[in-house]
Amino acid sequence: MLIVMFLCLLPRKPTRESFAISPVNNYDVTLWKSWHLQSVIAMCFYLRNDQFKLQMQLILKLLSFIFLVVFSAGVSPAAQIKLGQVLPGVSLTEFGKLNLEGEQINYVPWNSRELRGKVFTIYHLAGTRSAASLNDAFIDRLLEEQFDLLPGNPHQTFNIINLGDAMFGTSGIVQRTVEDRKRKYVVPGFALDKEGVIRNAWSLAPDSSAVIILNRSGKVVFFKDGQLSQAEIDQAIQMIKQNL
Repeated sequence: MLIVMFLCLLPRKPTRESFAISPVNNYDVTLWKSWHLQSVIAMCFYLRNDQFKLQMQLILKLLSFIFLVVFSAGVSPAAQIKLGQVLPGVSLTEFGKLNLEGEQINYVPWNSRELRGKVFTIYHLAGTRSAASLNDAFIDRLLEEQFDLLPGNPHQTFNIINLGDAMFGTSGIVQRTVEDRKRKYVVPGFALDKEGVIRNAWSLAPDSSAVIILNRSGKVVFFKDGQLSQAEIDQAIQMIKQNL
């Protein structure tokens, strides 16, 4: 009977539907598991009968272990972006990379292994207005330098927009905006991430923007998650020039 009461009192696992703005991430699942552990501890204090106390404690510990094993199995820890190393591998199968044929936009699957052979400036941002303007100063400087137009195409700007962070009901607007940008700026690459797969894989902050610069072998030579200072903008531009 106590076990039944215990299971009924447990909070439900957070679902994607319970979060209107961003998808469930590792933090949500970890928090949910901590609620279960707290419930286990609380139940132990309610067991006053010494005859059953030890047996029930063993049962509750076993249940706690099962919860941890079952619900941690589907959660893989996200990798960190580190200077001098290649980016953690990730791919997009929903939406993905935008290809422009005439005025028609087509989507193709994309994998981070494609970021090789030239210097890439990756601009990852949430599909929100605040994130889009967070690093305007850097983007203006990047356009001013015109790295993407150099002879031989040694550099490409690659924009990744996370629709998973877009406000409820605005994903379609963000998608159309990105498609219009692709039609206007043909050379830079664009990719749409429907579920925030890349943000989770690279441990990036939600509702933000990040700048990542890769050398020709795909190794990270600059990385900043959040707004760049003027000194960091100068450093990023210098790193691009050094690796061209």
